[in-house]
Amino acid sequence: MLELPSAKLIAFQSAADSFLMLMRNDLGGPHKKHRMMEILIFIPGSIEPLERGERFDLPLIDLLEPAGGDILDSGTLLSGGTIVSCEITIDVPDEALLPGVFEVLKNGRIPQGSTVSQLSASGT
Repeated sequence: MLELPSAKLIAFQSAADSFLMLMRNDLGGPHKKHRMMEILIFIPGSIEPLERGERFDLPLIDLLEPAGGDILDSGTLLSGGTIVSCEITIDVPDEALLPGVFEVLKNGRIPQGSTVSQLSASGT
């Protein structure tokens, strides 16, 4: 799991670059691009479902759907009636889309403490 250490662009970009390097190694290098990846995005904090949709879900759909990807699941965790976090699980059809995913998260002002992790990868 990759923890995003700061909301600052430099730290975010460093975390995104590290994640991309790990994914390339896990997928067998830059020549094996056509593998579906299931990615979990954990976002701590009190983000309402409609706000999450505007900031993250809809831009991710715009990025992923034309390439055959999609949002698999998106939800909000409550504790004692208070929103404490949310998660978004996405299907990424090509590693070339990963920089775009991180750009969506950056543009949506993903908060400190958010994590992005690969759940699975399979050949297509």
